[in-house]
This record gives sequence, C-alpha cells and structure tokens, in this order.
Amino acid sequence: MTEKTVHATTASNDPEILRLVELAQRSDELDATLTVRQAVSKYPKSVFWAMILSTALIMEGYDLVMVSHMAARRH
Repeated sequence: MTEKTVHATTASNDPEILRLVELAQRSDELDATLTVRQAVSKYPKSVFWAMILSTALIMEGYDLVMVSHMAARRH
C-alpha cells in the first residue's frame, strides 16, 4: 500500500471524519430544499457577490458590442 492509500484508509475509519462527512451531506440536502427567499436570507454575501460578478460580466459584454459599433461608425 502507498502512503496515500494508508492515509485514506485510516481517515475513513476515523469516527470524527465520518461524523463531519455525515453533517456535510445533511447540510447539503437541506440547502437543496431552500426557497429563493430562504437562500437569500441565509447567504446574503454570496448572493451579493454573484449579482455583482454577473452584472460585471454582462456590462463587459455590452461594452465590447457598444465600442465596436462606435468605432466602426464614421462621422
């Protein structure tokens, strides 16, 4: 057995790690059932960050289109 295999086998038998994995799975299942309103109130910083990043990407796309149209247009 390699060192990684031994470590993985030892970690999978550790009750603390098994408990953490079970808690993470349960939390994931609960998060999957959240409504939009509940998700926004539970994770406001994540929602804010996603909105800012999405808006920045959309505006970058508009900027590329607008600038190319203005540059192609002769006065």
